[in-house]
Parts: sequence; structure tokens; C-alpha cells
Amino acid sequence: DYAMQSGEPGEELRAGFAAADAAGIADSPRVQLKVPFVRQDHLTCVPATMASLLSFHGIDCDQREIAQEITYAGTPDFEQMRWMEGRGIDVRFFEFDPDVGRALLDRGIPFTISTRYASSAHIQGVIGYDPVLRTFLLREPGHNAPYEAMEKDLVEQQRARGGGCSVPLPTAVRLPFDKLPLEDAHRASVLFH
Repeated sequence: DYAMQSGEPGEELRAGFAAADAAGIADSPRVQLKVPFVRQDHLTCVPATMASLLSFHGIDCDQREIAQEITYAGTPDFEQMRWMEGRGIDVRFFEFDPDVGRALLDRGIPFTISTRYASSAHIQGVIGYDPVLRTFLLREPGHNAPYEAMEKDLVEQQRARGGGCSVPLPTAVRLPFDKLPLEDAHRASVLFH
């Protein structure tokens, strides 16, 4: 059939369903955390995403206040880390791995993913996944509806351009990072200390 021969998205979906069926997960439910939407202002994807994820954990903060302290034509990772740690919020940076992402989301922990290009970068919250479709749900700070990204596209994009992920965890969550599947998180956080 045409989709199988042309490499259209239908082929990926069909392959995903077949793999899910073979693995016995065809009836596995989609995971989607109720992370609130915070619309970004100009060049404030990091403060908006931080405010969104922190709100999920019960910490209300205004993205404009965050942006005023850490953003100037974008936000470097070290400023994000400095701001959070100054408020008792632990944060770890790690490279994207689909299995790690699913494990975090299964524990009720959303995280960020950064996409980088030649002259710009962007950050979104990762708020869920679909094990059958092999997709991740992104809380895009520029659009209210969650965006669904193919797992393989995220892996390829991260491998090609870098970027990475971060997990902000308020102390109130009381889940130590050493209990999370973040093998390279400690190496990344050392870069900023």
C-alpha cells in the first residue's frame, strides 16, 4: 500500500501498533500529567515553562518575575539553575532518553526538553507519552494544546543538535534524585557549580 512504500507517517503508526501488540502493550493507557498552560511572552519560553512545571508541583510563580531576573534575549541553563536553587528547588540536567522520560512521567514528574537550532533554542515541558504511538506530549508555551512529538524525532533532534532536559523538583516533593533514573544528571549539574 502507498503509505508503507512512501515512508508516510501512516507507516510509523502501523509499525508502532504492530510493535505494541507484539510487546503486549497495545492496550496500555496514554500517560498525561495535568501540567497547567502558561503562555510565554517574547523570548520567555524558559520562564513560562518553569512557571508551568512549578505550578504543577504547587508552587505559584509569575513567569514575568522569573524573566525579569534571568532572561535577556533568551535564558541560559545556568541562570535557570541559579534561580531555582535560590528558592530551594533542586534541578538536574540530563540528556534525553525515551525510557528515562517515561520513567519520570510514570512517577508523576514532568520535565523540560530543549530544542536547539543554528541561531535559536526553545524549551517545552514534557507532560506525557503514548506507549502505543511512541510519542511524547509536550506542553508548548506558545500554544495552549499539548503537542505530540514522535519519540524517534526527539531522539534524532537531540542527537544532532544537543539540547537536553531538566527536572525541577521542589523539596516538598521529597523524592531524592538518586531514586530517579538519571544516570548522567550529576555530571551535567557539576558543570554549573
